Amino acid sequence: MEEQPFPTDVNEWSWETIQRLKDNGVLESAYLEYKRHISYPDDAGIEPSEREWRHDIEREFVAFANSAGGIIVFGMGDSAQPRGVEPPDHEISLTVFQFIKDTTPALNIQTSDPIEIPSEDTDRILVAVRIFKAERKPVKTSDSSYYVRVADHKDPMTREQLQSMFVEEDRRQQAVRQLELEISRFINSFDKEVDEVPTSGELPPLEAVDEQSLREAFRRNTHLFSNEDVQDIAVEVMGVLDEISSTKRTFDEGCRNISRVSYDGYGELNRVTQVKLHDLCRDLNSRLRDLEENTQLQIS
Repeated sequence: MEEQPFPTDVNEWSWETIQRLKDNGVLESAYLEYKRHISYPDDAGIEPSEREWRHDIEREFVAFANSAGGIIVFGMGDSAQPRGVEPPDHEISLTVFQFIKDTTPALNIQTSDPIEIPSEDTDRILVAVRIFKAERKPVKTSDSSYYVRVADHKDPMTREQLQSMFVEEDRRQQAVRQLELEISRFINSFDKEVDEVPTSGELPPLEAVDEQSLREAFRRNTHLFSNEDVQDIAVEVMGVLDEISSTKRTFDEGCRNISRVSYDGYGELNRVTQVKLHDLCRDLNSRLRDLEENTQLQIS
């Protein structure tokens, strides 16, 4: 999400956050939605039916996921008036999950702890839920509908919007498959040609690491790295790839003119490059495995 007048991490939300929204008159927007209830309001004469009410909440989640993400605050009136909701009998996250359990693909959300209203006259709470921008679009509801966030409301997606998203999703899936292929290729080469600690002055297996193709595959998949932990791993991977490129350049320069590098002959150049390449590749292998554990990448 773009910079907003509220924390994007809902774990940072508190009663002070709610109070600021109220005092500053922060209304609903492309990134913020208020919902008065978190459970079906079964007052006499309430419309629509409970089923349709739940569908409407689900559509709000899907619309944010198909756009740039956003936050839904339960227990807040449309005019930024905090009213609170009755605390559920179970974990608040379970209540929220019921709204999205049948979306396709599954949504990535973050639910705040209950935000208590500081009053002895009520035990009502508010809850902030962040909906992350979907990595795979478009997301559809349980009744196979598609919605997108437009300003302060949700709209059914047009045929053109759906077609564009499906084309973009296909492009992304091709990029993901290429990244998986490049990572698998490196890991296989590492296991066969680089894993053993070098013991001789033979030529280093530089061809075992195609860092250029791996780097390009990473650059085409920045959408996978929205999570901060994954971002950190990706940055570390790119740093190691840069070091591998630098090591190759130094070796090539030494092969062309040994006097231009600080090694006593080609044997030492080979040995030092072998050790350095080995250490860098072990580091890269470890970080790629970390990436596999923290994403949905399927690496053979």
